[in-house]
Amino acid sequence: MTHLFPYRERICQAPLVPDKGKDAFCRLRYTGIMKSVRHDWYLKEWLDTLDCSITDLRERTNWTHRIASQLVNRKLRWNRDHLSQAALALHLDPWELLMHPSDAMEVRQLRAQVLRAAEKRTDFKPAPKEDDAGAWKFRA
Repeated sequence: MTHLFPYRERICQAPLVPDKGKDAFCRLRYTGIMKSVRHDWYLKEWLDTLDCSITDLRERTNWTHRIASQLVNRKLRWNRDHLSQAALALHLDPWELLMHPSDAMEVRQLRAQVLRAAEKRTDFKPAPKEDDAGAWKFRA
């Protein structure tokens, strides 16, 4: 007989663990979503790009070897503290760790080009602003 919910068979095979607040035992309910958790930061790729080792990262962040290894190998979920400590240790902005290094480098280059173009435009005059009486004025 086919079940309406195909995960029901997997639930029956899950190990028994004590239920919170009760002495009764329940089965852990693992779904496909929990198994396919995606850790969306690129610490390992950044370490390769910057030619930095896990040991260097550990020394700069004061993480234990276990935590550093699990964060780099995406076995431990990161939090905001991990993100900010890693960004500070690698001299990056925190948002850059959430992007692949090649994408972050492109954003850096684009930002630098925009700033250079803005510095060249010293003769920029803002558009005139119309006052309440209908006369045109330039913004101060």
